[in-house]
Amino acid sequence: MKRVARIAAIALALPTLLAATRNSPVPTVLNLLEAMLVKGKDEKQKEQVRFATYKQFCVDTIQEKTKTIKDAEEAISMLEADAEKYDADIAQLDEYIAKDDANLLTWSGDKKKASEVRKAEAADYAKMHKDYSESAGALKRAISSLEQGQPNVEVQARGKFMQLTALQDMPLIPTEAKEAVTSFLTQDAAKLQDEDADLSRHRSPGYEFQSQGLIELLKRLLDKFLDERTKLEREEVSAKHTFQLFIKDLDDQTKQTTVDRSDKITTKTGKMEAMATAKGNLADVVKARDGDKTYLNEVTTVCKGRALAFKSDQDLRTEEINAISKAIEIISSDAVSKSSEKHLQSLLQDSTGAAQVQLVMTLENDRQAQLAPFLRKRARSIGSFLLLQLADKAAGNPFKRVRGMIRQLLIHLMEEANKEAS
Repeated sequence: MKRVARIAAIALALPTLLAATRNSPVPTVLNLLEAMLVKGKDEKQKEQVRFATYKQFCVDTIQEKTKTIKDAEEAISMLEADAEKYDADIAQLDEYIAKDDANLLTWSGDKKKASEVRKAEAADYAKMHKDYSESAGALKRAISSLEQGQPNVEVQARGKFMQLTALQDMPLIPTEAKEAVTSFLTQDAAKLQDEDADLSRHRSPGYEFQSQGLIELLKRLLDKFLDERTKLEREEVSAKHTFQLFIKDLDDQTKQTTVDRSDKITTKTGKMEAMATAKGNLADVVKARDGDKTYLNEVTTVCKGRALAFKSDQDLRTEEINAISKAIEIISSDAVSKSSEKHLQSLLQDSTGAAQVQLVMTLENDRQAQLAPFLRKRARSIGSFLLLQLADKAAGNPFKRVRGMIRQLLIHLMEEANKEAS
């Protein structure tokens, strides 16, 4: 806008200055053109400095964001690997814990079954031991009764009968022994009746022989029962010891497995927390990376747009400077300088209207020029390259119209000078 106003002011002042310097108009025109040339070069230099600063910002920002994105990609790969490792570890720990649970359940069942078996075995042992002890006691009493005589025959008979009859009720006494006892008791009862008739008579040899045979049978049976009871006692001690070792082994395994299971649960909890942290960090890094990518794309787009706009502006500046330099060269030539007063006065009268028309056209675009900065600002804020191009188009090229006026001025001077020369 300032440049448009400045050019418009020069264009409006040009006829007045030419009219006020009728004696020497060429120096005035040259001064104006040289001022415009200096101003154009200065503006071009300032634009280069501003763009160099902005370009460095673009380079630094793009490099920084590119590195940040690369670092984020590496971090994402590591975090994903960590999360997968934690997940695999947790799955493996779940398998171990499930195996421990199965073992603990099995061992608990084994312990319960073993305890029930041991209880049944102990009961069987107690019953068998009692039977052996009772049978051995009855045999001892029967043997003692048969070996010891009684002064009273009746008392002796009753004692024998009671002791030997008790053997009939013992479950461990074999049938053979019970039959021998029964036979002895039957014969003994008959002989006792005979002996009652003669109390002074001694027992017959046959009776003594039969009684001794029964005693030997009962002693052998007693020895057998005592041996079997001893064997039973040893087996019970061994079974009880085996049971105790088995239970101790189960208890030790259960205790150690319980501790190991607790450690695994603690480890699993730690890995679950670590996995949650890794996944949380992963989500944060992914979000930051995506944001950086979006920002990088926006900056890249805007920087490319600014670079294109800068090149366009620089080309325009170069054209303006070249046009003004050419105008100065032509006006400074001898042919134009000698006839400048005549032809500039004619040009003043003929071209004032055209210049003013051109000026009006320039000023009519003021509103369009005011729109351009607004569009540029919005384009940079949202990173829209298309909007930036639209802003450049909206800005137009107001200097081109003034440049046209200068070109018309030079052409007119050249034409007049050529006419005079011919």
